[in-house]
Amino acid sequence: MTLEKRELSTGAAGDVYETRSCAVSLRNVSKRYRKGSREVRALNHVDLTIRAGERLALIGESGSGKSTIGKLVLAQIQADEGEVDVLGTRSLTKAERSRELARRVGFVFQQPFDSLDPRMKIGSSLAEPLRIHRRDLSKAETAELVSDGLAAVGLPRDFASRYPGQLSGGQAQRACIARALILQPDLLILDEPTSALDATSQREVLRLLCDLHSAREIAWLFITHDLRVAEAITDTTAVLRHGDLVEYGPTLEVLGNPRTDYARRLIDASFSSGLHGAEPAPVLVPGAVAL
Repeated sequence: MTLEKRELSTGAAGDVYETRSCAVSLRNVSKRYRKGSREVRALNHVDLTIRAGERLALIGESGSGKSTIGKLVLAQIQADEGEVDVLGTRSLTKAERSRELARRVGFVFQQPFDSLDPRMKIGSSLAEPLRIHRRDLSKAETAELVSDGLAAVGLPRDFASRYPGQLSGGQAQRACIARALILQPDLLILDEPTSALDATSQREVLRLLCDLHSAREIAWLFITHDLRVAEAITDTTAVLRHGDLVEYGPTLEVLGNPRTDYARRLIDASFSSGLHGAEPAPVLVPGAVAL
């Protein structure tokens, strides 16, 4: 099912990102899996674009196709139909594409402690991508970038000598964000980056992400089930259901004027429950609405 991207109903001068280069492009993409003798279609002819600097929220329940799109963007799987182009790498060989994406795409996952080696100090975890992709750097230059990376996410520089087990959940996720940004990527994939955190840490991490985006506009693929988060920090929202793209457009337009009953149910469930089932005190995230 193909779906045209919606525009703001106010007749505003179009999407600010429309003239920018394309970071991610999915054209008529379908993906199927086999479960025994049964074929399951994970994506149905999806068209989706993320432009440079654009923050796109990918919304949907479990099994909607969100993770499949994430894997396609990371080139972990291949589409059965259609075209996937990430940062202009489609024409490269598989090996070349993997190297290029590893350097230019950062990712932050749901469970920070699963992403950090418990036997490796935080500084070593941050330095690892630099050792692989920036072999021109001296040890002193690498150490300086690690120190600057920690400072950028609000962690003391001496955290480089700590182990993951010595950090709180929010601190560990900040360290994961620092590592994801250490190579100055052009695309950041965030897969439920706050859902495993307590409400206070969620707000802090969301503020941090907004501040980082203001400092350097990186394209986002923000995978989440929480529409409150999408409303607060993203520009564009795409809603998936059973592999179909059922809503797609500016976040405030999609959430404020949903066209499908499915999207309305998601919105009602998300906005009535609050974060972790409790209504938090309103928090203003820079450039967005109250969270």
